Amino acid sequence: MAVFALAQNAVNSSAGVIGGSLDMNLALADLQTQLMAMEWYELLGLYLESAIVNLVMQAISVCVFIVVYGRMIEIYLTVSVAPIPFSTMANRERLIYKGGQANTPNILSANGSFATV
Repeated sequence: MAVFALAQNAVNSSAGVIGGSLDMNLALADLQTQLMAMEWYELLGLYLESAIVNLVMQAISVCVFIVVYGRMIEIYLTVSVAPIPFSTMANRERLIYKGGQANTPNILSANGSFATV
């Protein structure tokens, strides 16, 4: 909950900056005058720095998408397979898969919360 509270605090404190007005023409004109005052080697360094940051950001975005898709597939597989052992534990007469009742005491005793009977 502390992480969510911290994120909410950051969003609330940045609301004034985001909601404020920014004159893009003035900002771009100022940027253009600063770039015109630079020498060619300074511009080359700025270009290389921007290219490296762009490449790193693309690599990070690929990594984020891989992690997100992997987690979603993992959640889907867990949710789709989870009912099988639970459905067999409730029915003693028609056990198709006996792993539910046979392995439950062993699983719980491995966690230390239930003794094997």
